[in-house]
Amino acid sequence: VAGASATVPGKNGLLLVSGYLQGGINGSTGHVFTETTAGKSKELLGALDQSYSDPAVSPNGKQIVYSVYPGYQMMLGPFSNPLKAKAITAPEDDVINQEPVFSPDGKSIYFSKKYLLSSGVFWHLKRYSLKTRKTTSFKVDTKMDWGLSDVSPNGRYLAYSRGGDEVPTRIRL
Repeated sequence: VAGASATVPGKNGLLLVSGYLQGGINGSTGHVFTETTAGKSKELLGALDQSYSDPAVSPNGKQIVYSVYPGYQMMLGPFSNPLKAKAITAPEDDVINQEPVFSPDGKSIYFSKKYLLSSGVFWHLKRYSLKTRKTTSFKVDTKMDWGLSDVSPNGRYLAYSRGGDEVPTRIRL
């Protein structure tokens, strides 16, 4: 299993889980499943020619956002039919759009953008507005900060990690 998100809103115990299966591109592909507390799973997204990861569901349970490879684009669409999702980020070489989190009011999606360059790895924190369809950036230390965790219930704080090879990891708000 690659990761899991919190329960899907309005459905106590239903989880979104992304995991890798053998076969397809690069020898494995990422799939997204819903999982009940009783252990019943259902594939939500999966294909041999694409890899899906980092799913998140809007607070009202109507939308899903996830990352898809190739391209590591962030996709947004209806939870009832996630394959109808549209890209909210452009495909870029050596860039991974990941870790989406809906704001508590459902009006924004926060996510991280990781650049894998020959000069090093650089992390950026972004906010996508569903109303304006525009992305804004937060000022972070692109070499030290990484790993978006969550948005506070009142929407005023973002939690993310800070650290590096020589610096202990800490949670930042």
